[in-house]
Amino acid sequence: MGSEAFVTLSQKANSEATKVFLADLAKWMGCGFRLVWDGNGNHIAKVVGKEAEKLGIELVKIPPHQPQLNPVEEIWRQLNHHLANRLFFTVEEVAQAVKEFFEEKGYKFNISIAKYFTE
Repeated sequence: MGSEAFVTLSQKANSEATKVFLADLAKWMGCGFRLVWDGNGNHIAKVVGKEAEKLGIELVKIPPHQPQLNPVEEIWRQLNHHLANRLFFTVEEVAQAVKEFFEEKGYKFNISIAKYFTE
């Protein structure tokens, strides 16, 4: 079984964008799964918790100041290295570079950008 990556590029990082992310993730994964993430304010907002519950997603919070417990931290480190010192002119170029990174790693991949960016 291969690894999977679900990525969104969002203009905002707030509880509303997080709720949209959860809804999109539930569509991709199906309901009834656990999502492990840190204590970012958007992740622990009550409205986000209610949305997760509605979607059948169990949120598991990593203890504060314990990034080594979050398996995605290493992925972010590698992705940051992949994107470093590159110039992107459009969001689509960023999305393509992110997609290439995950595909090179052999991940089943989904990325969504269009509805997250407004004029």
